[in-house]
Amino acid sequence: MTAQVPDVLMLDGQLHKLFTNPLDRMPDDRRRGFRSRNTANWRGYVALWEIDGGWLRLKDIDGEICELRPDPGAPRAKCGAMHHGPCRFRAARMEDFSDEDGAPLLADWFSGELMSPQGKMLSYRHMGYASSFERYLLIEVERGQVLGQRMVKGDGRPPPVPESELNWRRRLLEALKRRLR
Repeated sequence: MTAQVPDVLMLDGQLHKLFTNPLDRMPDDRRRGFRSRNTANWRGYVALWEIDGGWLRLKDIDGEICELRPDPGAPRAKCGAMHHGPCRFRAARMEDFSDEDGAPLLADWFSGELMSPQGKMLSYRHMGYASSFERYLLIEVERGQVLGQRMVKGDGRPPPVPESELNWRRRLLEALKRRLR
């Protein structure tokens, strides 16, 4: 897998890389199908997130979405997006995710740890978010609300995968296995 372009987090007026993809956990009935434009961005988008007033919000998004809603009863889409039914792509807009005319969207579906690399890159790995950094800012979130944050020191190895992320990956894998049966 190629190293991936990260989402961006605005925190205290500063922009940070985000090695967590909160949008991936959005429920299927709210999520849209994105088209991957290159191997450095398999998810097909780059999202701008903000923490404002103790809440995680989706502020902006750059990517192409299928403008047709997924049809769970249809065959899998042939466009490469992770949904079922026909595809017709256009640029994503915040209105696609929010009822409030493009206002930042509260990430009330997300619970887990956000990970933001800090400082100098210690080693580059050509895979996902596996490059290592001096430090990592870890931000604990529950249903969109920020509960706390801490800084951990990097040690030259790939960044730690938070337990909440491992649990989510296990649940996703089990759900995919059940679907394939």
